[in-house]
Formats: sequence, structure tokens, C-alpha cells
Amino acid sequence: MRRRLIQGARKGFTLVELLVVIGIIAILIAILMPALSKVRSQAMAVQCASNMRQIYQVCLMFANDNKQNLPRPSIPGGGEDASNPEVSKVCIWAVPASGVWGVADTSVGVLANYVSGQAGRQQLIWCPADNGEATRGGGASNAGDPESGGRNMSYSFNAQTMDPNDSRRGGSGGMLPGVRINTVARPAERVYIYEEVAPNDAWCLMYDNLGSPQTNMEIGGYWRVDDVPSGRHAGQKFINAMRDLAIGSPEWYKWAKIGKGNFVFFDGHVETMAPAEHYKKPDLYGPLKNPAPPPENQF
Repeated sequence: MRRRLIQGARKGFTLVELLVVIGIIAILIAILMPALSKVRSQAMAVQCASNMRQIYQVCLMFANDNKQNLPRPSIPGGGEDASNPEVSKVCIWAVPASGVWGVADTSVGVLANYVSGQAGRQQLIWCPADNGEATRGGGASNAGDPESGGRNMSYSFNAQTMDPNDSRRGGSGGMLPGVRINTVARPAERVYIYEEVAPNDAWCLMYDNLGSPQTNMEIGGYWRVDDVPSGRHAGQKFINAMRDLAIGSPEWYKWAKIGKGNFVFFDGHVETMAPAEHYKKPDLYGPLKNPAPPPENQF
């Protein structure tokens, strides 16, 4: 009886068989991981674009309620904190009274007037693919950590939406709502909301005479080193390269051509574009209005 039981016992896996199974599982994981990572990146890019569309809809609702005027981008250092009653009326959001850069206070402002829930508003202004880069141009040190006062926003607005008579643009009108959306020329060809690399404020000022000469890029003029279009949806390898390279260098520009970022145009559509496209096509930034026609010849 004992002999029959021993002879009929089920044999287990041998060491070689176990190793073969483990090897097959490892190969399958190696094959699937890049695909899963790509799907995750695509999902974050889609969520980012959705965030930006919702922000645009808030701006459009404000414009419809305010004679077509857009919300005013907020900038630290100009009394645009929550204690100023004008902020709630015209600014997209407030900034800390301390003047720290890269931090949005969404408890007050246009966004708060149209979107309920502080947590939801904070989620809306943060791209899920944002890698928490240090704020450009100085600012919060704990990048991507809103709980400890770090940079908490991923998006900015075309700086030309600020009214030329606004005091922050050298005018005498005080704190004014933005320009009227129905005055923007070719709205399907002008970027309104930027997915920016570590923005330090809510306005994206791409070109001015305070920037650095573009000696290594394909266009001339002046560009800002603190207001740079993002291309983070091209993947982690791209993010690492763009973070470590000097902006405007030949190597940086090579990577800038293959990046992918989301950008909302004034007509509301969203495009995925490479950062380099913004430097090759300055018209994407502006001017927002067509130049005035020359006076008719009276003779």
C-alpha cells in the first residue's frame, strides 16, 4: 500500500521549469511596460488638455458676463492678493501677499467665482504630467508641493490680454479686466493659454526687450528665459533633457523640436505643439490686434 502511494504522488516543478516560467514573465513585463507607460502619458496629456479647456470656458463665461472682456492675468508684487477686492472682480486668481512667485491663490478671483471647491480649482490649474520643475525666474523652492507653499500651477495666459491702460503695463487705469476677446484678430491662430515650463506668474510674456538675444535659434528678436512653452508630453527623457540644458542652446533647440505641449487658442480649440514652433512662428503670440489701416489719401 505504501509503495503504491509513493509511486502515485504528483511530481512538483523542477528548478529549471520554475526558472523558465520566471523568465517568460520577465520578458512579458519588459514588453508591456513601455506600452503601459505610453498609455499613462497619453492619459495625462488628455487630462491636461481637459484642464485647459475648462479654464478657457471659465474665461469665456467671464467675458460673456463682462462686455467680452477677458480675465486679467495675475502677477506677484502688485497688490493682487486676496485682500484686494478688485482681484475678485477682474483677476483670474490671486497671488500670495508675500509676493512669492509661482504660486496661485485660487480662493479668490474669476476662477473661484465660476468653479466651486478649492481642491477642484487647484487640480484644474495643475497638469498631471508636471514634473515639479523649480519655478523659473525665482520663486517657491518646493516645486510642485502646494501644501508647503511650492509652485502649484502649470498654465499661464498670453500677456497681451492685459489691458494696455492697466497700471501693471505702465498705464493709469489701475487694475482693469483684460482685453475684449472679440477684438482678437485671427483667434484660431493666436495662443491664449500656455502650458508653460514651471511658470512663475499667470502671464506668458514670450517676447520683449528684457529677454536674451536669440543667437542660437532660428529667429531673431528677444525672448524670455522665464516664460518657455512646455513640451513635457513627449516623455520623461524629453523632460530631463529640457531641464538640464541651457535654454536657447543648439542642443536645447534640437529637443524643443520634438516636444509636445498643450496650447489653447482664442477660439477655444486645443493643439498639441512642439515648443520650437512658438519660436519659429512668433505670430502665434501676437500681436492680438491687426494694425490700424493707413489713412486714406485725401489728394
